[in-house]
Amino acid sequence: MAKISASEKKRIIARLKRRKLSPADLIRRGQLNRTLVPSGRLDAARLMFERRLGIMKRGETAKHEQHELQRFRDKQMAAAKKAFAAIKDPFRYGIKERIKTLKRLSTFPRPAEIDNVILDTPILIWAYPYDSILDDAGIQPSDSWAKFKFTVSGAEQQSTDFKVVFFYLWQNDYGRDVMINAETFITSSGFVESVVNPRGIIVGGWSTMDIDVGLDILELWNNPNTSPVFEEDQFFDFPEIKAEVLIDLGIPIILDEISSAFIKRLDNPKHNGFFTVPRNGSVLFEPFIAFSIDQSKMEILGDIQTIESVADFESIPAFSVRCPFVHLEVVVPQVMT
Repeated sequence: MAKISASEKKRIIARLKRRKLSPADLIRRGQLNRTLVPSGRLDAARLMFERRLGIMKRGETAKHEQHELQRFRDKQMAAAKKAFAAIKDPFRYGIKERIKTLKRLSTFPRPAEIDNVILDTPILIWAYPYDSILDDAGIQPSDSWAKFKFTVSGAEQQSTDFKVVFFYLWQNDYGRDVMINAETFITSSGFVESVVNPRGIIVGGWSTMDIDVGLDILELWNNPNTSPVFEEDQFFDFPEIKAEVLIDLGIPIILDEISSAFIKRLDNPKHNGFFTVPRNGSVLFEPFIAFSIDQSKMEILGDIQTIESVADFESIPAFSVRCPFVHLEVVVPQVMT
């Protein structure tokens, strides 16, 4: 692998630490609906309780419900417009580049040279949006790891995202354009839990945690940076961790007050469709584990004493997230003489 200068690495690392999570990141992980849809569930429950309690006059109920539904839809469409605008160009670029790469592969004389490259040491391990959740991390060949713990609790309604990323940098030093595939392995060992503890006769709420691991790829030779077209095998979802309660006039309609699980997984995110890396082009490979927490509560007659989601990947020695390497399959075209 070509030596990337210390100053270039420093510049890349500084930029990575300033990065913010974006709607495009949620869409790649299939989490967009979590940010656009969930608040409507609580609005619907609130309207149901208002009808039952007779808070509204009978003639005003339908008109109010229609107004609330339209307001909710307008809010959804505004959020969707912003989110989809963020990912339109990357999708178009990725598909266009995939077609170009496949056409080039079909013209290669056989056999082309195939190299297997192992990137065993990340340049950085970082957490978003707050690096402070990353309590400990180690970077060493074939055994890099991260330990962290966080709790999300308390708000009437909120959506929160956390992401821990291992960054591996590679530069094409073959003296010509090459085509590559990439894969990685991520081991996750920890404990996750969601809790909702109600008290009262008309209360409701939920705390949901969605977890996924994956492999993001960033093409650094383009400005702004681009990504190859996303593939299904780049991301793996964990089972949802969801606590939810709904009590109507003292009668439990839903009473799932706690949901928890110990996690012990090995996942193999990969990009198998080939993408082109130009001569001297650099690529950032980003194995990650990500958490999306959605919470909401409604307190009409009573309160929610506890509403929280917890992720613990540090409290015992066996708890951690590890990424030993990124493996590249590099197809190098023969030089035609």
